[in-house]
Amino acid sequence: MNLIRSWVKKMYEEYLVRNFYIRVGHNSPYALISYLPFPFRISIDSIEMRKHQNRREAIVIGEVFKEFGFNVDVIYFKKKIFLPHKDYSIVFGLEPNFEKFAKRNPKAIKIYYATGAYWKYQNSAIIKRTQEVNERRKSNLEPSRLVSPHESAELADWIIQIGSKFTISTYPPEMQHKIILVRQSSFEFLDANIKNKNYSFAKKKFLWFGGKGAILKGLDLLLEAFVKRPDLELFIAGAPEKDFVKEYANELFNTRNIHFLGWLDIKSEILQQVADLCAFVILPSASEGVAGSVISMMRLGLVPVASIQAAIEEIEYFGFLIHGLTIQDVLSVVDRVSNLDEDEIYKRAKSAQDFAKRNFTIGTFKHDFENVSRRILNLNDP
Repeated sequence: MNLIRSWVKKMYEEYLVRNFYIRVGHNSPYALISYLPFPFRISIDSIEMRKHQNRREAIVIGEVFKEFGFNVDVIYFKKKIFLPHKDYSIVFGLEPNFEKFAKRNPKAIKIYYATGAYWKYQNSAIIKRTQEVNERRKSNLEPSRLVSPHESAELADWIIQIGSKFTISTYPPEMQHKIILVRQSSFEFLDANIKNKNYSFAKKKFLWFGGKGAILKGLDLLLEAFVKRPDLELFIAGAPEKDFVKEYANELFNTRNIHFLGWLDIKSEILQQVADLCAFVILPSASEGVAGSVISMMRLGLVPVASIQAAIEEIEYFGFLIHGLTIQDVLSVVDRVSNLDEDEIYKRAKSAQDFAKRNFTIGTFKHDFENVSRRILNLNDP
């Protein structure tokens, strides 16, 4: 059954996702967006739009190019057939179709939209971390979320990057000058009144909130660390790979201080209740752009505890860095933060919440994207 589902999903993504077209005028130049066409066709309030902030961001990207006077062809970034054939003035988006259209339109302004670290860095990090797990546990887990090799960053004239200064540092030095950071969005409906939260209770509780790539995102480190700290609790909201779940079944299902919740809708009452219980969201990831899951939980008043690879700029003012990717590094940081004064945790939680609300909205994303695009296209301010 799982093989059939995988095959159906693959066929849909590669052949059946419909393109979306935005038209300004017959004589207007054309921009090609290799990203997500389906958000343009669904309700802004649908559950599909809540699965990731990139759905709303995709619509903003199309609107910005339209506002700048371009006809826009939006194609799914993985689609293999029925691709439009035009002379594009702009080629924008994700691989593999960004790479394909960048080569097909050498005179176009080529803007690679990078949402994670440089792919060679990420793949190396995934392989290294998976090998560490297999050696430690005598297991045979397969690397998950490896990126197929591509030359998008090399072909691009500019790189619009979701990430941090650390993310930029993962690229080869000769490419870093063409990278410009933009702030990603978060869901504005995420909010919580944390003034009366019981931090003497909550400071012993941590939330890992993530998707695929359990080892990439350090879930193995957390499970093996929290087994050693039965006085602390770890809540897991996400969908780890099946081979990972099988390998860590004892920690996930038979350990009293570890609670596996599975995938949760961002708007679910259960997720809100867990956020109310916890003081910290923790992510010892080996490679990220910026972790949207951490930003979401900051909006709910959780203090971020993250590796430098996943950390938001200025985290030192409202959160904590995990200074390495070992079990001992995790144990050190959870020991430190779980023994903080309750007033200190509240101050950091409030600062984290305010920071997320100010900096990660659909409005700030549009502001940044417009400014960066205006600069790239050499357009005058309105």
